[in-house]
Amino acid sequence: MGYFVSAIIISFCLYLIIRPFFNKEVNWQQGEIKYDLDNLTMEQIYATLNEIDMEYHMGKLPKDEFEKVKKQYERMAAQKLKEDTEGG
Repeated sequence: MGYFVSAIIISFCLYLIIRPFFNKEVNWQQGEIKYDLDNLTMEQIYATLNEIDMEYHMGKLPKDEFEKVKKQYERMAAQKLKEDTEGG
């Protein structure tokens, strides 16, 4: 009986670990991107760009969405850089 319960628990844990690797569909909410540049640092913007690039190369993000989101964050980085150079 103990082996049976252990096998069920191990199987369930393996299922929870392996399942995200087979989920190809990612729902990116473009409307959730906020242009609140005062709260974002350049480091955070570059980290997000790096994450987006990684998601695209892993096949979790379609090319058209990747390009849209990447352009938005690049614009945000340019705006932030412009504000930092003008203000400082």
